[in-house]
Amino acid sequence: MANMSRSISSTGGHSYTSQDWIDTSDVQNGSSFQVNAPSAWTWSDNYEMDLNASYGRDSSFTSLSADSKYLKPDSRSVRVGLRHSDMFPPIPICTSENSLSQALNETSLKYPNPPVSGQTHSRMTRAESEAGETLTLSRAFQDTFSDASRPIPDTIFISSDAVVFYVDQWSLLRASNNSFGGLLPITTQVKIERARHLSNVHSSELNIILHILYKMSCSAYNPPLSVIISAIDHLPNYGIAPNAWVTNENPIYDVLLPSIPIYPLDIYCLCGRHDIYDLAKAVSPHLLSFTLTKLTEEDAERMGSIYFARLFRLHRTRVTAFVNSLMPPPVVHDPTAECGFTEQRDLLSAWMMITAYFSWSAKPDVFTSTIRDVFNAMTQHITCNKCLEGRDDKLTKIIMNWTMTKNTI
Repeated sequence: MANMSRSISSTGGHSYTSQDWIDTSDVQNGSSFQVNAPSAWTWSDNYEMDLNASYGRDSSFTSLSADSKYLKPDSRSVRVGLRHSDMFPPIPICTSENSLSQALNETSLKYPNPPVSGQTHSRMTRAESEAGETLTLSRAFQDTFSDASRPIPDTIFISSDAVVFYVDQWSLLRASNNSFGGLLPITTQVKIERARHLSNVHSSELNIILHILYKMSCSAYNPPLSVIISAIDHLPNYGIAPNAWVTNENPIYDVLLPSIPIYPLDIYCLCGRHDIYDLAKAVSPHLLSFTLTKLTEEDAERMGSIYFARLFRLHRTRVTAFVNSLMPPPVVHDPTAECGFTEQRDLLSAWMMITAYFSWSAKPDVFTSTIRDVFNAMTQHITCNKCLEGRDDKLTKIIMNWTMTKNTI
């Protein structure tokens, strides 16, 4: 088959790539043609003919198949991209770090040490220079890893403090509903153009975000609760629903559990903002001792109206259930020589005083020991054994009902 020749000339700059449309209307299917270019030009790694065309590499020309599946059906032409490094130098993706292209080379990346027990910050060390002289490579997200279930990394994320994370687009796009904040997908094959700078996310936060999305435990880093909360708050910005990922099936759930008794309100507010119901349900028993009158407007806004109402309803329901269980008072026994109806009024009077006391001061977290102590103190003047038996039977029912009262939202 005859070979045909085409010459390329620049039709305008695209970053550092120049391209031209080559008319192939007179090329028969199955034949081939050559694209001539000056020897100073080299084929661009990130430009393919119609994305699917196969091509060879040479300093002066590129051979293309003229099969119709590689051609534009309307114009019978293909676009050819060439690059001249001297005329169009690469543009760093992080304009504030002029050495990014050099830093992305393996020789410029610093590998951090393994985590040290007891540290509360991220185990990814900071870059040596604020000006971006060097980058630091994440210990957990490197370009190679031992977990065969994880897809091969094809994208680079750079945090605000110049830490590099190697990730794969498939996992991130699968979790996101907005193309990960518009950062993905990336089609170019040029390494420098496959980097994305997350200027508002610190490495400690990005580390937790990626651990959540890859369902990996970040407990080895012992991150502070404030960092975990901040990382989860970033998720909606990248089209990720926190309530779909912060579940008991994700290791981040177990990382949060030890902090619940210490910081229940902060975690409950986090759950309220993102409707993480299961975690909020686990936190709510630890908020029974919290006095709602001390709740600030900022706290109410952070947890949202729905979860504020649920917490208020939980407190009110438990107090109401407890006070209702105090009535009616114990049933009077048959009169005896030592204790007639007149003497039994002492127990009924003491019972009504106890009911009034708890109606005023009962809390949703009152202890069963406290309930028993109050009843014993208020009825210590009762000497009739039958009256005391009636008191104890009623008190046992009250405590049983109290322990069975729902203590979660």
